[in-house]
Amino acid sequence: MGMDLKPINPSEFAPKDENGSPRWGRYNWTGWSILRNKLRIWGVDASELSNMNDGAIISEKTCLAIADAIEKHAHELSNEDGWLTNHIERWRTCGGYEQW
Repeated sequence: MGMDLKPINPSEFAPKDENGSPRWGRYNWTGWSILRNKLRIWGVDASELSNMNDGAIISEKTCLAIADAIEKHAHELSNEDGWLTNHIERWRTCGGYEQW
């Protein structure tokens, strides 16, 4: 169980799954907490990132800010949170997310 992120308006460059559909963002609760904590440390407004799977929206503007922050701070990440760098492209190309 965790947070599944459905792309709202993915760009043509969004990563695709095996069926050719835009790849969803998927986080277990530990990973979701790591992401939210890093964003707070980096000064990124994470108020749109929910604690519940209720379909709340993360705006495209916030998604782009998240992608930029992960990219900017990638050199600070350790073995425990370095996996975040693999998610930059998803955040940058999703066009916003629904949180499920």
